[in-house]
Amino acid sequence: MNEKTVSALLLLTLCFYTHIGVSYFIMLTLVIYALFNKECSRAAFTIVISAAILAAPMIMRQLSGINLSSLASVKENYSCEFKTIDYILAIIGFVILLRSKGKGRLFLALFLASFVYLPYLARFFSGEGYLPVALLAAVALYCLCESFGKNRYAKYIVISATVFMLIFSPTIVTGQLEVGGPLNRIFLFDSAAMNMLFPKANERMISSTIWFEKRYSFASKLIRENSSPDDIIYCTEDIVGLCLAVASGRATANYLLPEVYSKGRTDPYADSKIIIMLKYHDPRSVKEIVDKYGLVLLGKNEILDVYKNPKAKAKMAIR
Repeated sequence: MNEKTVSALLLLTLCFYTHIGVSYFIMLTLVIYALFNKECSRAAFTIVISAAILAAPMIMRQLSGINLSSLASVKENYSCEFKTIDYILAIIGFVILLRSKGKGRLFLALFLASFVYLPYLARFFSGEGYLPVALLAAVALYCLCESFGKNRYAKYIVISATVFMLIFSPTIVTGQLEVGGPLNRIFLFDSAAMNMLFPKANERMISSTIWFEKRYSFASKLIRENSSPDDIIYCTEDIVGLCLAVASGRATANYLLPEVYSKGRTDPYADSKIIIMLKYHDPRSVKEIVDKYGLVLLGKNEILDVYKNPKAKAKMAIR
């Protein structure tokens, strides 16, 4: 938009070297925006084609490993969230922009390009794909504010919608939050402000970073005392396992990217010297694992149990 073509193509190129999905998201946005605004088409296609050429080494690397990726294996794909008031406002914003012309159509292009995330449902509805929804909702509120002088009810509508989103912001959640729980739920007080003020009122907010802040030192101390630097550890919760691996200086059988698994079939319980199990597991299934692999309990607290596998033979081997 500022006719800084070289800067734009360099920034888009860098996107390919930092994030797989966002780079294609932005590229597609530029193409769609160019279709809406013919005067920008030459610059947009110059940026897209040039960035693709400069990013070719990374793109080829991604394509060579595409057979190792699987979105079906990602747990969050089975749970989506719909911010009801945001989507209602976004629909209004979408209609407004369809009837208008100019730079505002960039938000339209962002929304249409977000369908690149459709195979990754959680990200489409609740992650990167939610960005254009928020922007379209903002467009609707902006246009209402612009009509303050013409419509006497506009100001009250904007104030009501804003207060509603800050306090209530009802969210429809699909998929089970816990085993045996309901498939679909509605959270009425689900705004960012309310979740920050009352985090324990919403079980979805109780993340590993909150729960485990004071427990990392306990577990990492046991890990360091009962394993060597080239041993492997494993936790039944991926994010916690990664954090404990960093805190204890050990390799982990947990995956940083759940979409990309090891090429060879592995058994993390058999390979890992230390096993960390969270308390939310069924005690019967935990006992089965303990008996099967001959695990020895090293220590426990109200959140997790730390076991040692005396039979583990695998070691970290960086190629």
